[in-house]
Amino acid sequence: MSPKESEVELVTVPDGETIAAKKLVENSPFPQDKTFNNEVQSIMALQHENAVRLVGYCHESLKKVEQNN
Repeated sequence: MSPKESEVELVTVPDGETIAAKKLVENSPFPQDKTFNNEVQSIMALQHENAVRLVGYCHESLKKVEQNN
């Protein structure tokens, strides 16, 4: 994904934790829903000291938020 297809900003979530939020910009290519969902679920289950933890994602066209605590 090229830098023009996404934006990253620091966000403070309600529990006070600061996270990096990556947002795909409008009209950027988006993977097929089933493929994307499977990949996100796999990444959310991954726990390793050298990997960034994915805490959730929002898919606005579905009006749905998935979160992993």
